[in-house]
Amino acid sequence: MKRLVDSKSLEIDNLDNLPACESCLKEKMTRKPFVGQSTLANGLLDLINSNFCGQLNTKARRGFFYFITFIDDHSRYGYVYLIRYKSEAFVRFKEFRFEVENQTFRKIKTLRPDRGGEYLSGEFIDYLKKNGIVSQWTPPVMPQLNGVAERRNRTLLDMIRSARVPQAPERYGFLGMTSQLDNDPKTYGEAMSDIDSKKWLEAMKFEMDSMSLNQVWTLVDRPKGVRSFGCKWVYKRKIGADREMDVKTTFLNGFVEEEIYMDQPEGFTIVREEQKVFHLQRSIYGLKQASRSWNIHFDEVIWGYDFVKNNFYHCV
Repeated sequence: MKRLVDSKSLEIDNLDNLPACESCLKEKMTRKPFVGQSTLANGLLDLINSNFCGQLNTKARRGFFYFITFIDDHSRYGYVYLIRYKSEAFVRFKEFRFEVENQTFRKIKTLRPDRGGEYLSGEFIDYLKKNGIVSQWTPPVMPQLNGVAERRNRTLLDMIRSARVPQAPERYGFLGMTSQLDNDPKTYGEAMSDIDSKKWLEAMKFEMDSMSLNQVWTLVDRPKGVRSFGCKWVYKRKIGADREMDVKTTFLNGFVEEEIYMDQPEGFTIVREEQKVFHLQRSIYGLKQASRSWNIHFDEVIWGYDFVKNNFYHCV
């Protein structure tokens, strides 16, 4: 104001008589730094931090627009669930609670979410009260008090923004012994109903052809009193596959010394031979001895070419 008067752009006799401009004062105000310190919960599931994120600008596969996180305050181990509608938050919490309490033999004591509407439904609040779970709501417009969940969401969003567009699936690992936050199928049935079902099927056929070409197994009658192991397909879309070297049959170079029998993989059981099993001749992904078997064979081949082991760096 004084500058305008000095430049004769504004004619005011006495600036001191003017009242303070409240709008200007508000615009110049700054929030003091948050100096509060948080302490870890004493034990597992004593405190669960949660936050809801969305609506995302881009819809994920299968129509997911949101995700919700649940982070154990003591271990900082977290779960992420993709969801389509906000109303699914309550269902996902019950699913999360059932799993973690069953796995840890402990009970969730406190849930710390923000005051988002997805946490304030009547059935959600009644469920918490019925099960003795304390609701530790954070004050409105105070994300600092729910920092654990807020930071986790920010990390996840940064990962999403930096992720490259996935290429078409080219190869998927085949695990011999049964032992994934993404949208890859988890079962054969899901793969066959997925948008990329034709590519998944093509990849599985390629894998089976590779097994046959490398004489990985022989089909035999199930021996009496011998247990066969189950197997499963593992589906994973590759990111930037055109810039990767894919060593596809490394473990298939190792031989199996033990008597190991495996069930036929789902979707590829031989007609009228369904009761038979595969007798493994070579190691495959998922076998505990696969790495060792391959290393032994590799070592034998290298010695055959007169290579000498580096005694200072055995990994070279």
